[in-house]
Amino acid sequence: MNNPSISASRFICCRRVPLILLLSALFATLLPSWNLGFVSDDYGHLVEAAKFSPISSTDGLHRPLRNIAFKIAHATFGLNPAPYHLVLISLHLVLVGLLYRFVLLLGGGRYAAFIAAAIFGFFPRNHQSLFWVAAGQDTVVAICSLVACSAFLLHKGTGRSVSYFIALASFSIALGFKETATAILPLLLLVDLSHRIKNSNASPKHRWRAYVPFVIIAGAYLVWVFGERLFGPAEITQSFYRFQNASQSVKLAAKFILNMLLPLSSPVEVKEVVSGVLPFMTVSLGVLTIAIASFWLVRMDKLALTTGWILISMAPTAVFGFYTDRYLLMPFLGMAMLLGFIAEAIVGRARTNKLPIGLIITAALFLYVFASIARLSHYRRSWREAAVEIQTTMSETRRLYPGVPDASIFYFVNLTHSKESGQVYIFNTSVNGALWTWGYDRSVTAQRTFSSDNPHEQELVGLLLACKGDGGSDAVPANYILIFENGLIDVSGDCADRVIAMNQKKNPDLWK
Repeated sequence: MNNPSISASRFICCRRVPLILLLSALFATLLPSWNLGFVSDDYGHLVEAAKFSPISSTDGLHRPLRNIAFKIAHATFGLNPAPYHLVLISLHLVLVGLLYRFVLLLGGGRYAAFIAAAIFGFFPRNHQSLFWVAAGQDTVVAICSLVACSAFLLHKGTGRSVSYFIALASFSIALGFKETATAILPLLLLVDLSHRIKNSNASPKHRWRAYVPFVIIAGAYLVWVFGERLFGPAEITQSFYRFQNASQSVKLAAKFILNMLLPLSSPVEVKEVVSGVLPFMTVSLGVLTIAIASFWLVRMDKLALTTGWILISMAPTAVFGFYTDRYLLMPFLGMAMLLGFIAEAIVGRARTNKLPIGLIITAALFLYVFASIARLSHYRRSWREAAVEIQTTMSETRRLYPGVPDASIFYFVNLTHSKESGQVYIFNTSVNGALWTWGYDRSVTAQRTFSSDNPHEQELVGLLLACKGDGGSDAVPANYILIFENGLIDVSGDCADRVIAMNQKKNPDLWK
């Protein structure tokens, strides 16, 4: 006789095979990134921030748990990038697994969960949170969002206090990593309202009580972040938190949606699509198709949840006027869930030929996955090249000047700010940290300008190249002036000192 427990175990194992295969394919795709180097803010969080308190960092943002995590990581791993990148891969795999589980909790089938997990897991615009150590905080916030919403749903359904405190703890942890975690509170309300749990132990009229601790924590956090600006002296400003007007926020929200619909492209501006007939028609057709399929096929509670998730999760960055690819991470969770529900509904409503329709959808998914793998490989190469450019530049600096007096200043002119339409960062921040990583004393600092089409930058490069070979009397020996032109060109000397001094007075914006 068959053992029922063994049969049940085999059945559960078989049901999990698609998810296991998906995570294995995703792991194989991401594993080559384990040996990428550090770039940009990585040097700020790991090197420059060493002189700050455990809860502080160079950017001055209110992210204490993120700052503590970086300091613990630095104390544990040092500046070996491999463990950091392996952690990024692991976090992403956890996030994909949680998304799969969350779709099931919402009442979706395993087919919808698989489609959503695959679309999100291989989404090429996740490249920043996959390949850039400093962006790992975004993945942590996304993980906490799904854990909080899942636990909150379980609490509503079972009344278990453990689930409630898991949701509350996840919300608190997310706030410690990034301000965008404030979106979790309205997401909890959205999930609760759109997915009514019939066996909830709480009476509807008392349902609001469950949100009180969340509101208190969120309120205290917002006072901490914005209190000094709102209630402090008039001269106090926080340049990072600048609210946009309504029209600008709407335009940025449109840009978010547009770029979610174009996963294989570089970042696209709304005006680029509107100005061209073919791009406009293509995008409009895609939006119309998804909209019609959503209203026709997806149940209203799931439609409200997924569209609400997209809008709520992109609101914080839209209000503050920020766009980078990593800010698509949270809203694309909603988009992936919506597409998963649509795919499942198409197969489910087919009275005949369900298998062929399912195979067609699965084939389209595989085409997306293969194209996304190619795109992710492209981004991985770009991040590798960015890290190598920093390593090469700092090594050449060290070769030219192996030892400099304390408090010396390096002036780097024409450095690369970023690539891939500004989405792969190189020298945009934390040049000091890069110098210190290559053995210079912490009193040695750097100032820099970036390569661009700006005529002032080109004029500066031309004037400094004219100084090449004119070492002068070395009247200011603490200044070392290097131009990046397919490698470093040393122009240090009296002539270059005068050019730099004049340029900083004439064009101070170049040096910000």
